[in-house]
Amino acid sequence: MAHKEYRYEYRCPLSQGYTRVRISKAALCEAGIRTRHRFGSGAVACYFHPEKGFYFEHCTQVWAKALAVCLFPVSLLLGGVLHIKNIWGDLCRLVQERRYGAFTTDRVQPGQHGYDELLVHVGPTLRASQRSKQNKETS
Repeated sequence: MAHKEYRYEYRCPLSQGYTRVRISKAALCEAGIRTRHRFGSGAVACYFHPEKGFYFEHCTQVWAKALAVCLFPVSLLLGGVLHIKNIWGDLCRLVQERRYGAFTTDRVQPGQHGYDELLVHVGPTLRASQRSKQNKETS
């Protein structure tokens, strides 16, 4: 029995009706959301949808990606030239995380622990963005 090959396709949360919001790391920690990377190399992209709740994408920061690219020759020497395909694939998955699906996500839906705490931090930002959208539509 042959099975179909699965092909990953990234869907931007903005195209699904989410709004990008900025939340401080302290507010995320207060709500129980921790970054997934070590040494401060992780970045969290936060999105909000009124019915679906919060959606978080944990990715690697740009400086850590640049460091990995600079250290590519060293990893090639340590890993061996015979494994260049695997080493190159790992680097591509790190640099283009969204293309390859090599990032982690979290969701906090209405009624879950931490939702109300996050909503308090996001409320003023959402109101300001809604006002700016209304002003653009009326003008």
